[in-house]
Amino acid sequence: MSYLIIHIPIVSICEPSLHTLITENTPPWLAYILDMFSDQPINHTVPETTNLKDAYPYCDLQSITKTDYPDSYPYHGYTNQFIQKNRLENKTGNPEIKHYMGGIRAIIFDTPDVYLTKHPLMYLDDKTELVHQHFVNNASVADISCVLYHFKFSNGFHDLVRDAVKNRQYWNDSLEYRKYHQILENTPDICLKTSSAQKLGNINDLIEQDFLHVSDNYIQWCNMHENGDCEQNNINGQVSDRITV
Repeated sequence: MSYLIIHIPIVSICEPSLHTLITENTPPWLAYILDMFSDQPINHTVPETTNLKDAYPYCDLQSITKTDYPDSYPYHGYTNQFIQKNRLENKTGNPEIKHYMGGIRAIIFDTPDVYLTKHPLMYLDDKTELVHQHFVNNASVADISCVLYHFKFSNGFHDLVRDAVKNRQYWNDSLEYRKYHQILENTPDICLKTSSAQKLGNINDLIEQDFLHVSDNYIQWCNMHENGDCEQNNINGQVSDRITV
């Protein structure tokens, strides 16, 4: 089983302001999948009570391919007629926000085209459409990006891969999982931590290393909504470490 935790970069603001930010006239927020892993062999078993971020503290930012977030997105290899008939006409208020692919899965499992972009926070209206698990249509995307910590390589990953290959339940006859299976059959104790891996400290690391982006307007909004009754650990507008699941 794999797990996802969404992490939103915010300064210290109180919960009512955060609720207003996410619910009132909110454009879709783009988030990037970040595969997390350990420095142990992939078949290493972690106790179920262990905190996921403690058990899998490493990531690899060097292996991520970034392309422009376009107005019209091509669906590589997809044959679904509904998707073919849709054109993505998204507009983002921050040109630094890109479309991501690859990551550690590109290095270890030769899957450079795996999509790492999602739009997990959105409200459907008469115009915006969710047309794919990774994409939306006719959206004015928010000017900040979030991260989805992805704990795919956790307990039971081998069993998940075998089941996916056996049942052919994912895209293109479980092509991605067949690549996993090939590597795991040949090297069942492979370790995902390579020389380019890093131990993630907090969300500031991802902003400083150009993985996430926070607009000046967003920082100004957060500063305006700071409250003396809230935790004041970032009085200079630095992004704080806070998780929303």
